[in-house]
Amino acid sequence: MESMQHRSAPLKPGILHPVLWHFILCLGILLGLGGSWLQLSLVPGVRAQPRPGTGEETPAVGQEVVLRAETLEFFQQENRLIATGQVVIESGNTKMYADRMEVNTESGIGMATGQVRFLTPQDDVQASRLDFNLSAERGLLYDAVGVVTGGYHITGERIERLGPKTIHVQRGSVTTCSQETPDWAFRSQEAHIGVGNYVTLKHPSFWIKGVPVFYVPYFIFPIKEQRTTGFLPPQAGYSSTDGAVAKTEFFWAINDWMDATAGVEVMSKRGIMPEANFRYAIDSLSDGSLQGAYIQDQDTGDTLWRVLLQQRQEFGWGLRGLTQIDLRSDRDIERRFSRDLREESQVRTVSFGALTKRFPNTVLTVAGASFDGIPESGSTQQFRPLPALYVDQLSTPLWGPVFFDMEASYARLSATDVVDGAAVQRLDLFPQLRLPLAVAPWLHLTLSGGFRETLYDRRISDTSSTSRELPDFRAHVEGPIFRRRFPLADRRVGDDRAFIHVVATRLDYRYVPRVDQGDLPAFDALDEATHFLDPLETVTLVDRMAAANYAKVSLVNRLFARGVWGLAGGQVQEVARLVLSQGLDIREAAVKDGRLLGPLDVEIELFLQQRWRLVSALRLETATGDVEASSLQFVAALAPGWSLVAGHHYRQEPDVQYVSGGIYGSLLGRLWLGYNVRYDGLSGTVREHLLSLRYQAQCWSVDMRLRFRDTEDSPFFAGTSFFIQFNLFNL
Repeated sequence: MESMQHRSAPLKPGILHPVLWHFILCLGILLGLGGSWLQLSLVPGVRAQPRPGTGEETPAVGQEVVLRAETLEFFQQENRLIATGQVVIESGNTKMYADRMEVNTESGIGMATGQVRFLTPQDDVQASRLDFNLSAERGLLYDAVGVVTGGYHITGERIERLGPKTIHVQRGSVTTCSQETPDWAFRSQEAHIGVGNYVTLKHPSFWIKGVPVFYVPYFIFPIKEQRTTGFLPPQAGYSSTDGAVAKTEFFWAINDWMDATAGVEVMSKRGIMPEANFRYAIDSLSDGSLQGAYIQDQDTGDTLWRVLLQQRQEFGWGLRGLTQIDLRSDRDIERRFSRDLREESQVRTVSFGALTKRFPNTVLTVAGASFDGIPESGSTQQFRPLPALYVDQLSTPLWGPVFFDMEASYARLSATDVVDGAAVQRLDLFPQLRLPLAVAPWLHLTLSGGFRETLYDRRISDTSSTSRELPDFRAHVEGPIFRRRFPLADRRVGDDRAFIHVVATRLDYRYVPRVDQGDLPAFDALDEATHFLDPLETVTLVDRMAAANYAKVSLVNRLFARGVWGLAGGQVQEVARLVLSQGLDIREAAVKDGRLLGPLDVEIELFLQQRWRLVSALRLETATGDVEASSLQFVAALAPGWSLVAGHHYRQEPDVQYVSGGIYGSLLGRLWLGYNVRYDGLSGTVREHLLSLRYQAQCWSVDMRLRFRDTEDSPFFAGTSFFIQFNLFNL
């Protein structure tokens, strides 16, 4: 017998195996000692290092494993190694501790006893004993308890590793609670951990605070951090219109870039509604989804369904596609069962498809669209311009400083009630010349103009063709710019805190002569007179171009802060912006009793101490002082953990006025509150109250949502709904 005693000795294994699952983590290091592993180096203290860039905790092939012990004995004739007294096995970020370890170096059979413990950055498992067979890659833990994957607390009287990816647990438990008596836990006489990091429990019981609550014959759940196939937390609630409601969903993680969700919602008054949603994301520019729902409404007898396809695709070679197909039954399922006010308020569906090819100076687009009114909203209009071809010639040098642009399009109305169902086609050409000039270092002028030629053919009779020629000229002047600095301290001592005020001037002008367009069919679904108030809008509706001899003078004020309100020294941030724009309607001033001054636009944006944000836009009629349109959005971070959101939107022709607001915050770090309200200023009624509540315990949470909704055809409390959802496995 030969005996060697060392305080520390590095081992160079011939074959190493990875750590293969949480419950048998300590085998991962011992597997690194398999094969002809006893190669004692005379250089003590050599450490194994993880593979660079991988972040793995397990050793690679040929990587060294350090073994330390108070006594290390090797019996060469018996091929037996015994380590006793504070045994430590270390490799990279993984460590195993034991009081005593004994292994046969030829068969690979061994045992570790006495406060066995395994540590990684995510795991901490303890056991009283570990029997292992390195050659067969098997092991057995006794009285194991610990934490795996950063948050799952597990126990087991016997935990046996049956193969590379199979673990068998006898009389064990699992929970995410860290209390001595956990708030909840699953206990099972028998459990299997298999391929895919799932736990399968046979005849498990569910315990709350050490008290059994219910039993199920079979239960399966994932036990890893990344997205995983399994059932999502169920929802339950009550609605005054739908009755008692219960919803459950199953999530399928197909692969790294594709997943799906399938579920069913049961409503006691309305019936059963299955739903499905498939999603994919190939890269940052290519993704999509396909979702559908169906229900046979027991209350009305209607058959309701919806299929929605949305996708965008980057094909390469400058080719990109964008698609949306929204198909619904005549009776709209979204208006009846959606819990989103925006979806409930839709008046039409929009389907479209576009394929765009980008060349060095040209963009070619083939597009189609379909606008269909939702009968339940009171709209039955159909509008389908199919197909359409767009060619945009980007700015191309023509001669000297002159650039050439062109917009061209061909469109066809295949189905519409705008022109009594007749097929109509349109060809539009708009070539332009653009001349940018640097008049002075502080003054820049850009002139542009062109003639728009639009040809229509209604295909009703031989004389149905018509055309329109329309010149369109624009000018843009930028400058001068003024800057002034307001120091807050003496720069001579290195304190450069200051406010910086920048003022810029801008002038925009557009001229379009008046042309009779009454006999032209409207290819656009929007009315320019209704939806666009400014003749300088960049979005142009081809078929109804309003005459313009219009200018707008703008004064842009911007305030910057340096080194104040928590900004680091030298750091500059914009804290306020004020834009005043006055319109000048030269065409209106030329007619009798006309006025030169157009509307006054005021835009305000404030950022205060990185906690308060205010964005406001206002349009005033200068002659009467009436507000034509206004919007306001305010976001404030109140006390730590609390925020306030408020908004207001108003517009004339068409009249729109609503106010919305909400407050969100936490109490004692566990209770989260949220409240939203929406007020309709035209009818003088509160359309919606939404109260949300979340209680976040250490290892579980519960979400509750109470909603009061008011519609024009139902009493306020007729739209009441309440939902609750319990969530386990919170990490």
